[in-house]
Amino acid sequence: MKEISIYKKSDGVIVKALSCLDADLDYLIKSGYDYIEGIHNPNRFKVVDGKAVEIEKTEDEIAGITKTLRNAKLSASDWTQLSDASLSDDKKAEWKNYRQALRDLPTHAKWPNLESGDWPTPPS
Repeated sequence: MKEISIYKKSDGVIVKALSCLDADLDYLIKSGYDYIEGIHNPNRFKVVDGKAVEIEKTEDEIAGITKTLRNAKLSASDWTQLSDASLSDDKKAEWKNYRQALRDLPTHAKWPNLESGDWPTPPS
């Protein structure tokens, strides 16, 4: 898996940060967008000259972006809870716990200003 942050080439705004397979990059990166390696919090960073630089946003903007990122991680793992997912019961339980940890993030002491280490780690 590769951790990336997808951003708009026009203004450097990070629109999504996620883990993906190298094979999925062409599918994920649409026209007008690019990516840099690493998970960069869209609340705190944008891309300038191919590098993540810190920016300032209001608390409401930060909360909205963090919630969007959290929801994207939930959506990306929806398949793990389907009845026909080819996962063992133990793996399904791990994914269920990960998804619950994502749902619990708004109660985190640093919400919405989460650092990379504050996010739950998806099962391998």
